Amino acid sequence: MNQPEPLSSLDFGDPVMADSFEVYEGKINLEEVQRAVSSLINNKAPGVDEISAEMLKHGKETVAEQLAELFNKIWQDLAMFQCSG
Repeated sequence: MNQPEPLSSLDFGDPVMADSFEVYEGKINLEEVQRAVSSLINNKAPGVDEISAEMLKHGKETVAEQLAELFNKIWQDLAMFQCSG
């Protein structure tokens, strides 16, 4: 929104195009989570989980550590699921 039209569109179904993307597949680190949480906008309605940005920010490092652990568990489980399926 409020952005100029992209110069080109991406076709993710094109194997050549998909292979040209570099995706970091390592662990999600604490600093990444802290940056993401701190960039959340205050005074916005929470999602279906009813967790507001202010609540996440108030938890500081403790919340960020728990989120990083949760995200890495999900990432690991998803990778195992995709490899086996």
